[in-house]
Amino acid sequence: MEKELLQQALNSILHGSTQIVSIPDGNGNVNSQEIRINDLRIPLVNKLAEKLANTEEFRKALANVFSSEVTKKIQERTLENVKYSDLPYQVRDRLEKEMRETTLEIRKYTLVAEVVAPSK
Repeated sequence: MEKELLQQALNSILHGSTQIVSIPDGNGNVNSQEIRINDLRIPLVNKLAEKLANTEEFRKALANVFSSEVTKKIQERTLENVKYSDLPYQVRDRLEKEMRETTLEIRKYTLVAEVVAPSK
């Protein structure tokens, strides 16, 4: 029985509890919503992740995972798959502004002419 009570206490501490909250919407209606309060799992995992990230073993493992070949493949794949429309609005706006302000001057060009013979 003590183990069950201890387990329930740990679950209560980690998972928190639920509470019903009434929230008015924009039309004046009141909606009830069940929310979880005092849930310590996310902060606990964040703290553990911070502690793990500061260890030397984690740094070594991360360095081994991201070798120069893997980094190069990631860069190549990203450059192949990125489209102009995928860029954030601010980046696209800045690029368009720079293109408008850039002066373009053609100094040399090559003309290629191709003769097409009619088929008989």
